Amino acid sequence: MLSKVTTPKFWLRNPRFKGAKFTQTITISGATTGKTTEAVELTATAANYTPTTFTWERKVSGGSYSTSQTGSDSVFYASESSAGAYVYKVTAVDEAGVSKTDEHTVTFSVPNQTVTVQA
Repeated sequence: MLSKVTTPKFWLRNPRFKGAKFTQTITISGATTGKTTEAVELTATAANYTPTTFTWERKVSGGSYSTSQTGSDSVFYASESSAGAYVYKVTAVDEAGVSKTDEHTVTFSVPNQTVTVQA
């Protein structure tokens, strides 16, 4: 004999669960400043879905995007040889084709250098 499947009553009474919609998002975290001599680690974190492909792109502030890295890695190491503001974008896609994007700006500067002159 098959048993009857019922929804637990606390789900029906709790407004938190009634008609709940779970929005899929991707968020880039990491430093917003860096030095031209060091890489800045950026991490894409998904909520309510599991991406399998990450496409990382970059652009100089005001420019156009170019692809920097594509694959299954949710971590990207941003490094620039010239000072300025750079925008990094990730597009994360799961097996069902759900695609989400986020942007993150990192401003790179040239580190101070001390020169000592000996006489």
